[in-house]
Amino acid sequence: MTYVTSQDIDLEIRKLWMLFKRRWRLGLAIIIVSIILSVIASTQQKPKYTANGKLLFKNSDTSNLTGIDTNLDNFESLEQNANPVVTEIEVIKSIPIAQKVISELKLSDSEGKLLKPSKFIAKLDVKPLSGTDVVKISYSDSDPDLVLNVINLLMEKYIQNSLYVNRENVIVADQIINNQLPKAQAKLLEQEEALQRFQEKYNVS
Repeated sequence: MTYVTSQDIDLEIRKLWMLFKRRWRLGLAIIIVSIILSVIASTQQKPKYTANGKLLFKNSDTSNLTGIDTNLDNFESLEQNANPVVTEIEVIKSIPIAQKVISELKLSDSEGKLLKPSKFIAKLDVKPLSGTDVVKISYSDSDPDLVLNVINLLMEKYIQNSLYVNRENVIVADQIINNQLPKAQAKLLEQEEALQRFQEKYNVS
């Protein structure tokens, strides 16, 4: 068994002290350089700004006005277990909408080239607020004006796309009604004639 005496400890301390005295300048220089590099790195980092926007989704009973289930502007999912808010999030983060925002704001990458939609979408944070039908959209960048413009334009493009889709649905529903109406009228007339023949045959008034 090896024992360490107080003399051994004192000897080790003296060795360390002598080593420090010989090389204190080098150690101090390393510390100073490290501090300078940290200060330079922190001053060169640009601050990040984040802009947020919120969209509220709600159901509409417009389809009930027609008397048929056309699902016009109706915020419901075709899949029974699907979440319609999640579906709309995918629309917000879709490439066509991203391309419109990039094109109008002329967003570019570090090389000055037009930003790719995939990189733009990667910088977006789109998530539903728990327990609500509200979706929060966030975008971060070193330019405070840019993040505001991106959020405002992104929501504008999404709303325009939704209005366009709903308008197309109305047109389709109108065409369906116009096509089905003559058939319904003909069927009604046929039933009326059948009823009249029945009444005449059995002398029912």
